Amino acid sequence: MIYKLLGDLEITGDGGRPLALPTGKALAVLAALLVNPDRLATKAYLLKAAWGDSETQEAQLHKSINAVRRVLEQIGHRDHLITHPKSGYEFQVDEADLDMLVFRKLVRQAEEAAGGGLEAGLLREALGLWRGPHPLSNVPEALLGAEREALESRRKLAAVRLFDLELAARNYAQVQAEATPLAGDFPADQRLCEQLIIAAYRNGHPADASAVYERYTRVLDERTGGPPDPSLRNLVYAIARSDEEAVARAEQAIARRAGAGSGAGTGAAARAGARAGQPAVLAVPRQLPPRPADFTGRGDLVAEVSWLLGREPAGEEPEPVIVITGPGGVGKSALALEVAHKSAAKYSGGQLYLDLGGTTSEPVPPGEALAQFLRAFGVDKVPDLEAERAAQFRSLLAGRRVLIVLDDAGSGAQVRALIPAHPGCAVVITSRRRLADLDVAHHHVAPLAPLDPDRVAAHKSPGSAQGVSCTAACRP
Repeated sequence: MIYKLLGDLEITGDGGRPLALPTGKALAVLAALLVNPDRLATKAYLLKAAWGDSETQEAQLHKSINAVRRVLEQIGHRDHLITHPKSGYEFQVDEADLDMLVFRKLVRQAEEAAGGGLEAGLLREALGLWRGPHPLSNVPEALLGAEREALESRRKLAAVRLFDLELAARNYAQVQAEATPLAGDFPADQRLCEQLIIAAYRNGHPADASAVYERYTRVLDERTGGPPDPSLRNLVYAIARSDEEAVARAEQAIARRAGAGSGAGTGAAARAGARAGQPAVLAVPRQLPPRPADFTGRGDLVAEVSWLLGREPAGEEPEPVIVITGPGGVGKSALALEVAHKSAAKYSGGQLYLDLGGTTSEPVPPGEALAQFLRAFGVDKVPDLEAERAAQFRSLLAGRRVLIVLDDAGSGAQVRALIPAHPGCAVVITSRRRLADLDVAHHHVAPLAPLDPDRVAAHKSPGSAQGVSCTAACRP
């Protein structure tokens, strides 16, 4: 493996000897290229990733690219960094040469082997590639934050799945040893807390189980001010009073989640879903309004957004969240629907659409939006609490490719709960302003400006349906 970023960023030469890497902005540019292998990294993206400002002079980027090429020259890979004139750069990397790509491949293989004897071994091999808790740990922390978080999240998901499998196999000591440092990295994660509590208790350390729960509640209170999950609280109380039956029920739930000991398989999963209020067979919603018949212009933005939506999901990459902004009446909704229809075939799990009314006197609350989406999938019993609705929505979308169009968002808070966690899904949001409070990785396309009326008129055919005075491209 030549390129490593699951820990310190490293490039190894002959004999596995680490090369001296460029420093400063050039190191950040190298990192930005490596987390986007075999894909065009635009100049604007690289400037923002390394300098925090896409308006930085391109001459600075050229200096950093030259520094990166000098490093690659030492391993004979200088020509692997391709220049795309006027657009950006592409770093071509063989899958076996980059630890991130190998990690993704192993996790993907583990998912395909779910329920079989190979899954745990593949997950353990994938997690063994990590050389520390944080990727790119020698690159300044302020840079590439979204990319780091996505990698860390995928590591956590793989580890949590592995611990479920190990607990189902009653490997308590192994889970306690491996989950303890990970829980230190993710102290507010409910499932990690539950796994570690059970492992510590079954391993003969009830005091450790209580300490894990106390840390979880303290961190949760500091970060959200919310109470701990009742099931965790009940589990700790059961341990305190040596209620073996209650602890056994918690373990059985983990075993079912792992697909062990419950007749696991497609039928069992469907029955479990139905008990949780989910339909045994999900509906496939097709909610997009009709495609704008008279859409015109915006060719560059249509191409950009369609490209972002058309990419195949890649391991732990965050799902595409695309925000289209501009003043009222400029054509944001028409652009969103145009690209959604062009990309719909890529999202076999369905397409969801909702006008959030963010600029009206009665915007749609997130809880109501979640209820509508759950019903669109055929869920007949929608949970009462918004947090439960959000959790069920994320569960429904896991493993599916679903496109979500959220029209007229008033704020990041209005859409935050509607964004799934699965990288196979995508979200297109329209808003009259930038959603600075949207705390997930997202892409703002260039703000829309009104189209040239002469250009629009020239596009229309006299006497046709397109000859109306206001085109779809001009609607809000």
